[in-house]
Amino acid sequence: MAFGRRVPTPAQVRSLIEAGDPGGARAQLRRIARLRPKRPREELVGYAWAALGCESPDLAVRLLYPVIHPSRPEPCVAEEPELEAYAAALGALGLSQEGLGLLAAARSPGCGIQLAAAQLRRWDPEAAIERLERLLADPDVASGELAGEARVLLAVALLQRGADLSRAAQLLREVTARGGARISGRARHWLAAVSGGPAGLRAARRDFETLGCWEDARLCELLEAVQSRDEAQARRVFAGSPFVGLRRGLAGAMAWSPDQLPRSFVLRVGEAEGAQPPLEPEAFDPGRVFDWGSVPFRAFYAIAGDPFHAPTVALLHERAFPGERHHPLSSPHRVRQAVSRARELLERAGAPVRLVCRAGRYRLEAIRPVALVLRADALLPGPGSDPREARLREAFGQGIFSAAQAEPLLGLRRWSSVSWLRRAVAEGRAERTGMGPATRYRIR
Repeated sequence: MAFGRRVPTPAQVRSLIEAGDPGGARAQLRRIARLRPKRPREELVGYAWAALGCESPDLAVRLLYPVIHPSRPEPCVAEEPELEAYAAALGALGLSQEGLGLLAAARSPGCGIQLAAAQLRRWDPEAAIERLERLLADPDVASGELAGEARVLLAVALLQRGADLSRAAQLLREVTARGGARISGRARHWLAAVSGGPAGLRAARRDFETLGCWEDARLCELLEAVQSRDEAQARRVFAGSPFVGLRRGLAGAMAWSPDQLPRSFVLRVGEAEGAQPPLEPEAFDPGRVFDWGSVPFRAFYAIAGDPFHAPTVALLHERAFPGERHHPLSSPHRVRQAVSRARELLERAGAPVRLVCRAGRYRLEAIRPVALVLRADALLPGPGSDPREARLREAFGQGIFSAAQAEPLLGLRRWSSVSWLRRAVAEGRAERTGMGPATRYRIR
């Protein structure tokens, strides 16, 4: 379908996808995203859903970002259909924190579905179950097109909580009998996993990894570890998952006492199968290369510290710059800078690993066989054992201080110090008062 200089409508873009030309649809959406002035606001939601339909959530975010986060001269309040589409795009990019904030006050069923999905990506099953039960109690939702998605999410939430597995299986059977192709496909994978024991979970995990459903794959391994009582596997899941809710639930399921919780884990990379004689991997501690809590540190751990998820640029931004929202234009540049700095530090230290990006996902690659000793608390919110925070608490106690006063104690340059303090505020470890030159901080 040729449009020339004409701008296609959302329906015409969707028709390209239905005709088997997602590449053509993406080309048109990229052209629309560059238009000045922008298309009418009422069309942007349609374009955003079309972008999601051709697996281009980054374009959906770019189209709706000016509506969701307008510049100061153009104040406006996003409507719930816009919030729903934007949150769906963030979810497709693997992001959750921003969506939780945007959807907190939304009331429409579609926004409720997106909010529950974001809660599950953060491993908060209790909040998701409460919301989804409320949605399915609404007769209009229970009999509408959102019912299948709500039931699958509720089944996953029950599995995350590790309770009432029979009800989860019943919900999945209902969806496979009545749901649409996309939703029933996910339900079938989960139904096979739930009914197949450890072997079924392993097969489902491979399927989810192929589909890019990373948190579903993580949940499969967690359930397999709990069902088989595999202590080593459970410790790997615990230490390699930066989610407080997951760790709390897994520790309870494995009956670990506080002093039994894994503090670190060893990630083996680059070992050749069947090598004769077997090569002894080199032990390597990233703590010798990176300053705790620095941006390169967080970028490295976002790639290496989560063995279940090869992160995209968007997820790397969320983990390397916690508390900051994703910007479709500036965030990729900042991530590339952070990864470049991490690469420089690794190369300067002669590290046996490097960071690579393939097909839009970042991975750790071994230069020679290596056993990485990784901290389990590196990406968790909270104080952890960051020595910089201890120095600030020792120097100021509960008193207030400026970024300039904190700079020598943090051992960072001015803007890196400000970034560290902002992150501490976002994670609840510090408080901020004042604005501009009068900004002051306090360690909690």
